[in-house]
Amino acid sequence: MLLIKAVDYRILELCKAYNLSINGLANKAGMPPSTVASLLSEKSRNPTEDTIFKIYWFWYENG
Repeated sequence: MLLIKAVDYRILELCKAYNLSINGLANKAGMPPSTVASLLSEKSRNPTEDTIFKIYWFWYENG
C-alpha cells in the first residue's frame, strides 16, 4: 500500500512541476483520463505495469 501512495504522490508532484492537469497528463501519456483519475482516487489500487509505464515514459521523454 505504501508503494501506491508513493506513486500517487510522485504523479501529483510531477503534474505540478510540469503544470499539467490529470487530464493533460493522461492525454500526453496516451491513456484515458479516467485511468489516471481512478488511480489517484484509490478506485484502482492495482494498476497494471502498462499504466505506470505510460505515465513515467511521458516524463522520461520530456524531462
